[in-house]
Amino acid sequence: MEAVNVAEARRNFSELVTRVAYGGHRVLVERRGRSLAALISLNDLANLEAWERQHDAVQARQQEALVHARAVRAAILAERGGTPLPDSAELIREAREERDDELIALR
Repeated sequence: MEAVNVAEARRNFSELVTRVAYGGHRVLVERRGRSLAALISLNDLANLEAWERQHDAVQARQQEALVHARAVRAAILAERGGTPLPDSAELIREAREERDDELIALR
């Protein structure tokens, strides 16, 4: 990606727009070595916006799943009279240890 300072971008704006629009270039506009803005094509902008919409939809689905999981957890907790379910990671670890012990005994 090409980087130009603000003064150069101002002087060559028309040329930069042409390169971005028709040549597929992307240009960073900098001031004192810090990137401030970018010039991108309309196609790149459309792709970015489509990605953002997709990303937002995924985040919304994840948030809905989290809310649902919390509701299920609360329902299970209420059904068990406030006693939480045992830690599944611990149960899996114990099951693996038992399996390993059984396999060792078979040798």
